[in-house]
Amino acid sequence: LLAMACVRGSVAAARLLIERGANIDERDGTNRLTPLMWACHAGTTEMVALLLESGADPTLRSETSFTPLMMTCCTNADDEDDFVAIIRLLLKDARVQVDARHHRGMTALWFTASAGFYERTRVLLEEGMADHSIAVDGVTLLALVRYHKHQDCVRLLKVGDRQGGGVVHMAVFGWNARA
Repeated sequence: LLAMACVRGSVAAARLLIERGANIDERDGTNRLTPLMWACHAGTTEMVALLLESGADPTLRSETSFTPLMMTCCTNADDEDDFVAIIRLLLKDARVQVDARHHRGMTALWFTASAGFYERTRVLLEEGMADHSIAVDGVTLLALVRYHKHQDCVRLLKVGDRQGGGVVHMAVFGWNARA
């Protein structure tokens, strides 16, 4: 029930369930997502704050190794403000690893920059997610972001490189990864 309250953004219902002893980290049966993961995906800042204050574990992973931070970074939504606020909330917890990797090697930065989410990308870079030089399936993040024409994110990643963010590799599949 707590996961359903998180999906629907019902903070009052979630608060009541938590007060009555709901398992804060209970996983759903299908995707093995926790209530915190659902709240991050829904972009409900108040819900994420409630769950974290109530002891939700922000380091747990889904069946496919998504973290709550990754869920926040890959969700497509028009309003960036809530997702940026959620990233900041999650990163206040010292246990959250900004550079944790998905089972295919992608990080939160990979998800957000490759989707063109400028503000989320900027916040992750500010918070220390600097090494974006790792290639996934032979393609670097910078090459992928260029391919999708997310020019604002390209500029952010290039600034990160100049500030010691790692070596930028050229993509393999013939994509032009030159400035």
